[in-house]
Amino acid sequence: MAIEFKEMTLITDNIVRLRAFYEVVFAMEGDGGDSHVGFELPGGSLVLWRSENMEETAPGAMAGTGSGRVMMNFEVDDVDAYFDRVKDLDVEWLLRPTTHAWGRRAMWFRDPDGNGLSFYQVLK
Repeated sequence: MAIEFKEMTLITDNIVRLRAFYEVVFAMEGDGGDSHVGFELPGGSLVLWRSENMEETAPGAMAGTGSGRVMMNFEVDDVDAYFDRVKDLDVEWLLRPTTHAWGRRAMWFRDPDGNGLSFYQVLK
């Protein structure tokens, strides 16, 4: 039996704010409307879904859920270039661009809902 990861969905109470944030981070427009927005990235998609619409689609789906408990990792070719893109956003920085002994340069920050993003590059 085969399995392939294709998509991650973040459920949010403020889709307008989160969409604007990810449009800056990814330097692309999201595809969708008021209930959900998708970003097609190499390797899979990131979807933002408004919590009210999730609950309408599957009543009870939002019971006991929270936000900010996800860490997403993105391999990029230049962490510092991505830092320049996002450094002026109002984000909580967990790790500013740092070179690690194990051969990666990385930065970590949170989106407006508290979800973590790790952008890293493998150093050669």
